[in-house]
Amino acid sequence: MLSLSLLQSEKSEKQVYSCAISTNGLVAAGHSDGTTTLLRPDRVQVLSTHKYPVTALCFTDNHLIIASTDHNIVLYDVGADKVKEKLMIHKGPVRCLCVSKDSSLLISGSSDQTICITNILSNPEVDRYLKLTESDSGMLSGVCISYDNSLVVATATSGTIFLYDTTSPKPVHSHYDAHQMGVNGCDITLEGERNLLCTVGADYLVKLWYVDNYVLTSHKTLTGHTGQVLCCKFHLLGDSELVLFTGSYDKTVVIWSVETGDKIHQSICHSSFIYSISLFEDKLVTCSSDKTVKLWNVCSGKVRSINVIPTASQEILTDWSSEQVNNWLGRLLPGHADTELVGKDLANMDPVVMTDGHTYERANITEWLCAGNCRSPFTNTTLSTKSIVSNHNLRNIIETVFFLD
Repeated sequence: MLSLSLLQSEKSEKQVYSCAISTNGLVAAGHSDGTTTLLRPDRVQVLSTHKYPVTALCFTDNHLIIASTDHNIVLYDVGADKVKEKLMIHKGPVRCLCVSKDSSLLISGSSDQTICITNILSNPEVDRYLKLTESDSGMLSGVCISYDNSLVVATATSGTIFLYDTTSPKPVHSHYDAHQMGVNGCDITLEGERNLLCTVGADYLVKLWYVDNYVLTSHKTLTGHTGQVLCCKFHLLGDSELVLFTGSYDKTVVIWSVETGDKIHQSICHSSFIYSISLFEDKLVTCSSDKTVKLWNVCSGKVRSINVIPTASQEILTDWSSEQVNNWLGRLLPGHADTELVGKDLANMDPVVMTDGHTYERANITEWLCAGNCRSPFTNTTLSTKSIVSNHNLRNIIETVFFLD
């Protein structure tokens, strides 16, 4: 069993949009004012490399690569503590980055509908431009490259996945409506000898795909998040077990078994939604709209330091009063309205989410809808749909609280 233990948390006055961790444990966080915070072992350093928000970060060898909505990409030499190169290769805001597994190529995606493949081993120069061919493709949301550098995958807010042979500027294959309401990001790895792609979407879903000879085949759909899934990273545990990390609007990080598709672990890691995650060995970095970047240790066994567990004392939790229940729910659900639930009610709760964004007990909201009500009980606004979605995240947290070992 896996869990997360918090090692370090850095709070900022500025929004944090991106994060990355290097092979030697350096952590970087990109901010809304164009600065990047570099967490070194001996100090916290602020890099002022851009005028506008830093949207993507990644490390390669001794360099930190920083992309921004000011259209520019900066290669910062961490060892020499100076800017090595400033790449002006896009005509629009740079939205996403990745580095090939051999650290030879930088893949960058921009709002100008281009993807650049840049050689970063020698003097950085653009090798190839890839181009989205559909005018209604939306904004690029993610890029990744296969282990052998032959395949580039790009995702877009239109819900489309684009597959490129890196020798050709146009997509070899486009898969439409991969996610309803749009794709938010992607990552690729090898499972045996096959390319395995992950995409995450605004439909709350995580999807796994096989890519064989530039043909995309659906493999698994993973459910469990209760908000848009914004980021994903494959990770090899030890030498054998392949897992997947995802971060979401629901404030949680989920660790999935790639082999079974089961949820191994889920934790509330921030007080607001999670923009980005990065991994190296047993370390995870997360950043959030709560203006924090956090470093976690990925370890075996249950860890009580994550805020899925009440900070209260050792009393029997099913004996909680309604005040204790409301205090606990208030920490999990911002804007939570007081309820008359007591501990026993909470233990048996079947939480669901409606389109107003609020969480309800299934029986209560079902009764409300069956009575002919079409407005939100909280906001009195008209519900766009009466569909009910299970709040698996809250249910899992309740089970953690009431069934501790």
